[in-house]
This record gives sequence, C-alpha cells and structure tokens, in this order.
Amino acid sequence: MMRTLRPPFSRRLALRRDEPAGGFRRNVTICIATLYRHLYNPKAPQDPASYGYGILTASDRMLTLEELAIEYETTQGKFTHLTNRIMLLAADDLTVHSALIKTIRICINNHAAAPTVQEVANWYADALRELKAERAAAAALSLYQMDAQTFARTQRHMDVNIVSQLDNAMQVYASKIHAQAIITGFDPDDMPWIYYVDNDGIAHCMNDMGFACIGIGKDHANGQFASRGYSNGWLYYDAISLVYVAKKAAEIAPGVGPNEDMSQITKSGIYRIHAETRKSLDRLYKRHKRRVAKMERALVSELFKADQEAAAREAKEKGASASTSSESSSALGEQAQSAPDDSSEEQPS
Repeated sequence: MMRTLRPPFSRRLALRRDEPAGGFRRNVTICIATLYRHLYNPKAPQDPASYGYGILTASDRMLTLEELAIEYETTQGKFTHLTNRIMLLAADDLTVHSALIKTIRICINNHAAAPTVQEVANWYADALRELKAERAAAAALSLYQMDAQTFARTQRHMDVNIVSQLDNAMQVYASKIHAQAIITGFDPDDMPWIYYVDNDGIAHCMNDMGFACIGIGKDHANGQFASRGYSNGWLYYDAISLVYVAKKAAEIAPGVGPNEDMSQITKSGIYRIHAETRKSLDRLYKRHKRRVAKMERALVSELFKADQEAAAREAKEKGASASTSSESSSALGEQAQSAPDDSSEEQPS
C-alpha cells in the first residue's frame, strides 16, 4: 500500500520569488581578465620571438549588503591566488566563494602534479553545482527530516503535490544562490587560459575572445572591449589602458566601486600592478575625459553653427525665389494691360 507523507505543519514550502535564500552577502561588482601580447625579452622588441602571452586582471572593492541596504568600500580584494600562476576573481555571493575556495585548495593539494587552468575551472564548476544542490535540498527538505538521497529514494511513495512543492522549493532556492567566477592563469606548459564559470556551474573558455567580464558591471565593460575590437594580440600598454577604461565604464552600474585591484600574470607568476602605474592610468584617464568633453562641446558648437548657416541659406533661397516669382507676376500683368481689347472692335455686318 502506498504510504503518503504529510508535512509536519501546513507552511507552504516554496519560496516566493522575492524572498532571499538566507541572509546572503551579495557582491554586485566588476571583474575583468584579458589576454595580451607580453614582451618577455625587452632587449629585442623587434623580434617576434621576444613576445608571448600575458594576462591582465581588474576588480573593484565595493561590497553590497542587500539585506541591510548598504554598500561600502573594503580593503579586501575580490580575488585570490589558487596557485602561484592561477588566479580566481569572484562576483556575487562571497560566502559561496569562500566555501568553494576551501574545496578547490584541497583538490589542488591532493593533485599529483601542478593542475591546468581547465582542471581548476572544472573543479570549481563541479563544486558550485554540488554546493547549490546541497544547500537547496537542506533548505527544502529539513521540514521532512530528509536529505537529497532520502528524497530521491522515497519520493515515489510521497504525495504528488508534496513532491512537486519540494522540487519547486529546491529549484527556487538554488536559483537564488548567485556565484560567478573568472579562473585565469598559466598551465605547466606555459599556455595561458581564461575560464568563466557561470551561475549554473558551467565553465567556458574565453581565450578566443581574449577577455572575460563578470558582475553587474559586465555589460558596460564588455561594451568597451567590443567597440574597440579587442583581441588577444594587443600589446601591454594598449591592453592595460583599455582594461582601466572598461573598469571605469562599469562604475555606472549600481554597486561597482571607484577603487580597483589590478594584477598581471606572466609565465613567471602573478604580480600586482604598481600603485604608481594605477595613479598614472587614473591621471591619463581623467585627462582623456576632459579632452573628450571639450571635443564634444566643440562638435555641438560646430553643429549649431552649421545648422544656423543652413537655415540662413534656406531663407535666402526662399527670398530669392519669392522675388523672382513676384517679378514674373508683374511682367505678366503689364503684358495683359498692353494687349488690345478685341471685344471693343466693331463687328462686320
């Protein structure tokens, strides 16, 4: 005989779409990684063999607490070094990333050899899927004192509506766990990689595009790379300038802070971009913004002047046309007055 399980009380299990999945600390951010052509032998800059690939990264420092409706700048970066040549940049829920990073470090330490970037990205993606499934099951099934394995074994004996309700609750809870990551660095054979791990726990290789952006400001940053036709063949100074511009463009998005951490990854390791270099980038960026604003004002002024000149020419042409039409009308009138009146002549009998 089929046994029907009932909930211990009549609370609806399915989370509402506007309910947070716990008091999570959400991190609306911007993280960027790009491939570029790095000069490994400065003594021979004309020799193509002197160049190889390098990686540039950038991320902001703004932390947003949605449950408290506050956001603030921190001194803590949104990145970590998984190995001496592999870096992770994190967006969204940092509590999720903290748990995943612990798991990944264990995987790396237990690996027989130095892992590839793809292996680390796949481990991270697998761990994210497992974490979301475990937390969703714990939240939805705790009322029944079940775990995911027990639910899988006993659901055929449960009321169909309860099974559907539990399944929906788990899916809703899992959908509210947000975590994206960029995992980038060099393989043991010195091959560079950029991987993007999406919120569903799927790893995507971004090498062909040459860049990856995650976080709430990603669309603004992506627009900068796309509009300039960025590729992994750009040289260092061109690339770092665009990375900085893209990060600044992302600041228009809510929750993206004005400060940033920038790093460079080469075959020899991971290095922070020097503070003086960042100050120079900021100074040049502000100068560029002023020049662009001045150019825009000049273009608007020039457009206004051209429009006024066009209107004046049009008015002058209309005036000349009206004058010509008036003269033609006067000439026709005079011709009509000088013509003989046939109706006044005597008709023959």
